[in-house]
Order: sequence, then C-alpha cells, then structure tokens
Amino acid sequence: MIRRASIVIALLCAVGSARAQTGPRAGGPAPGDFPGTNLAVDLSLAGSLARGVADRDLVTGRGIVSFWSGRWGVFVQPYYLYGDVKVAPTAPRVETDDERYLRTAVFHSFSDHLFEFGVVVLDHSLRRLIDRRALLGGGLGATLYNRGGITVVTSFGVMAELAQYDAGTLPDMTVVPAFDRDVARESLRVYGRYRLAAGRLALVHDVYIMPNVQDVADLRVLVSGAVEVPIAWGFAARVQIDASYEQFIVSGTQHDDVAITFGAAYKNDWKLR
Repeated sequence: MIRRASIVIALLCAVGSARAQTGPRAGGPAPGDFPGTNLAVDLSLAGSLARGVADRDLVTGRGIVSFWSGRWGVFVQPYYLYGDVKVAPTAPRVETDDERYLRTAVFHSFSDHLFEFGVVVLDHSLRRLIDRRALLGGGLGATLYNRGGITVVTSFGVMAELAQYDAGTLPDMTVVPAFDRDVARESLRVYGRYRLAAGRLALVHDVYIMPNVQDVADLRVLVSGAVEVPIAWGFAARVQIDASYEQFIVSGTQHDDVAITFGAAYKNDWKLR
C-alpha cells in the first residue's frame, strides 16, 4: 500500500504542466461544456494483482463514448470486471468475479441547466448470481454547478427493473432455485467532477440511490469514484473504487461489494463542427 501511494505521489510531482481533463466524459449534460458537435472517449484499464501463498487477479475495463450535437447527447458506457484466485500451485484457477455492465443514455437539454433523459442499463453478476438484469426508464436532471473546473449534476428518474437470477447453493448444500423478479425503482443520481491542484489532479464521483417504489427498504446503491493524475497526450494514472449494496439478494450471496484498482486511462475529445 505504501509503495502504491509513493508511485501516485511521484506521478503527481512529475506531471509538470499537464492538466486534468474534465470535458463531456460522463454523467449527463452540463450545458456550455460542448457547443457544436463533439465526440469524446474515456477508456481505462485497472487492476489489482497479488502473487504469493495464493494468486489473485482482479481486472476492470471501463469505457465511455459520448456524442453531442447541440442540445442532444448520447452516452454509451460499458464496464467489465474479472477476478480469479489460485490457492495453491497444483490447484486450478477459480473464477471469482464476472461483472458486466452496459449503460446507454440519451440526453436532451431544454434549458441552460435542465435536461431530460432516457436510459437502458444491462448488467450481469457472477458474485450476486444475477444472470441478466435490465433497467429501463427516464427522468429529469439539473446541472447544479459548472464553473472553474467543477461540475455537479443531479438527476431523478423512474425505472422498471427486470431481473433473472441464477440458482444458488447454501452452506448446508440446500439449492436455491433460479427465479425472476420485476420491480419499479426510483433513481437518484449525483455526479461530480473536480479539477484540483491547479489542474494536476482530477476527481470524479458517481452515486446512484435506487429504492423500490413499493418498498423503500429494498434499496440498491452504486458508488464509483476515481482519482486521476494526468501524464501526457491524454493518458493519466488512475486509482478507482467501485462499490455497491443491494438489499435484495440470492440467499448465500453478499449484500455489499467493493473493488479498488490501480491503472491507466486515456481521454480525448474531437470537435466535429
């Protein structure tokens, strides 16, 4: 951990005149960020690898492709997490994580600070035994602040959640059969990006709180955050955290999950018109 912190500090000292980028990466529109027609990408690869008594791998890949034309915008955000463990030299490698997430959203700004959106989210989780799940819906949002390298966006929507869960096995070897579950959820989101240390450091956070419309105790929470130190030519060193909590789970799985990874990111914008 001390070694990793030393690497981050060394990179921070070495960036010189490099600046953290905070263009239209994700989150929803902040009117004024992207006049005309623009295309932007944000790609990252991060991981946490351990070798010793047991070998453990945890690798995440994340991408954002966004297209803006006037007051309309489209975001496509894939995310993939893979993990495995090998507990002994003669033991086979066992897959522990297979998380897939794809979010596609369409935004329309109808004033300088307000927007409407529609979204489709697809996900799969080996750890939580979610075979496939979809969120479909829409809502309204607002840019609360967008000045001096700081942007804060919030939105509220209503979503239909359609899920298919795999069969599970309890510690006493009781088999929990596969089942389907459909609910309606509210969705509150707070997204922020901050350019710090005279532009030499970037912080991004994204928080979703999604209670069941009929049962507030049936809650889903997703939190992601990243700290970036720009290097050069759009590349940056990144430390990221992805955490989630789900009240409703398949028996024998866990309510919460956290992954902290270290890696690199690449960002670029292209003004098309």
